[in-house]
Amino acid sequence: MEDFASWQVDDLKSYLKSKGISSYLYRKYDLVRNCQLAEEFHQKNIDVERDYHDSYLARRTVDGNILCDLGQIKVLNYNLRLLPNIKHCDVLIYLLHTCKWKEDRLKCYRKDNGHRLYTAGHVGK
Repeated sequence: MEDFASWQVDDLKSYLKSKGISSYLYRKYDLVRNCQLAEEFHQKNIDVERDYHDSYLARRTVDGNILCDLGQIKVLNYNLRLLPNIKHCDVLIYLLHTCKWKEDRLKCYRKDNGHRLYTAGHVGK
C-alpha cells in the first residue's frame, strides 16, 4: 500500500482525478483517506478527457444523427430554419464549457434579456 501521507497535496489531487474522484475543497487528511480508499477498492484509472468526449458526443446524438458542434459553426446563415433546435440546457452547457462562465456570472444570466425571451416562449419555438 502506498504511503499517501508523504505525498504533496497536488500529487494527491492528480491521483484522485485519474481515478475519477472529486478532490475539490478537501483537506490533506481527507485527500489521503480518499486515496487509500481508492487503492483499497482497486479503483481503475479513467481517461477523463475521453469520458468527457464520449458524453459530449452522446448528448449531441439524436435519433442516430450527430448534430453539429455549435462552437464549430464558422459561416453565419440568416435562414433560421436551418439552425438545429437549441434547448435551454444547451445554452447553459455552452456558457459553462466554451465561454468558461462561473456560477456568479450564471446568476446574472437569469436577469439577462435572452433568458427573459426564452422563458416568455419567444426562443425555442
